[in-house]
Amino acid sequence: MKIGIVGYGTGGKHFHAPFINAAEGVELAGIVARAPATIARVRADFPDIPIYASLTDMLGQVSMPSRSRHHRKRAANWCWKRLLRVWR
Repeated sequence: MKIGIVGYGTGGKHFHAPFINAAEGVELAGIVARAPATIARVRADFPDIPIYASLTDMLGQVSMPSRSRHHRKRAANWCWKRLLRVWR
């Protein structure tokens, strides 16, 4: 299972990312980060993980049927809270 993290603040850095990395059968597939300082922290901690500017960008990299992708992107655009997004 691939998991993407939206935001890399205290929760993303100290809770989500370490638990995802420790879980068997799970892959950290990307992190959404926009601020230059946050992007630098992500690159320092996870040099091989893709960094995306938005949830829509990250979801655009997921292979899924176009109808499903459209609905996920639309839902992501309506979200105002930070999300931990899971996809297969």
